[in-house]
Amino acid sequence: MVRPPYLFWRVDDVTALTPNLLRLLELFGGYGYPACLQVIPGQLDPGLPGSLREVGRSLGVSLLISQHGYTHANHGGELYEYEFGPARSRSLQSADIRAGGQILAGAFGPDFFPAFTPPNNAFDENTLTVLEELGYRVLSQEGRRYMGKYSFADFSVNVDALLDFETLEPTPLPALCHSVASLAFPGSVTGLMIHHELMDERAFHILHELMSWLRTRSDIEHTTFQHLAEMI
Repeated sequence: MVRPPYLFWRVDDVTALTPNLLRLLELFGGYGYPACLQVIPGQLDPGLPGSLREVGRSLGVSLLISQHGYTHANHGGELYEYEFGPARSRSLQSADIRAGGQILAGAFGPDFFPAFTPPNNAFDENTLTVLEELGYRVLSQEGRRYMGKYSFADFSVNVDALLDFETLEPTPLPALCHSVASLAFPGSVTGLMIHHELMDERAFHILHELMSWLRTRSDIEHTTFQHLAEMI
């Protein structure tokens, strides 16, 4: 059977139900697209789990909660920012990743799925070994760096859905549509990354237009890390 092109939306740096996050979720609910929310455990607002459950029900939006580092601290300095990297031992990384997973599992219960997004797209071999040891199902990075050495799946983002990080300007809609169209072929997996707290009015308008354009691509299946992992 030929599989359709798959597409997931990864929303990074989630800590609280801010006005921008609520506005973003209203868009997802309006279009019926699921969202993979990457929550920073060490910055978790205690009211977020209940708020997301309520918003999910009221908007009819499917939300998958996964882990974005631990505190999003920078242990690498100005030139190479990372929370998980060469200056941190395997035991330190393990303690942080384990603690973060426990926080999210306790707060979100069955809504938490053990996928891990490393802050600043930075990690090392120790990070990967720890994820394997702790039973994580998915690593989501930016750009694939290894092939099949570990049992977890690699579902990485390959399109920044809104921002040019050099200028912090919204990416023009035609460029976004071209990127998605060039990546979406039968059996492919395309990941779109969103940093909602950096979005302004222009960015929300472009995102609305992108979601509208995606409705014309009825061949694309919008999905989550969990569904993708279960297909493997």
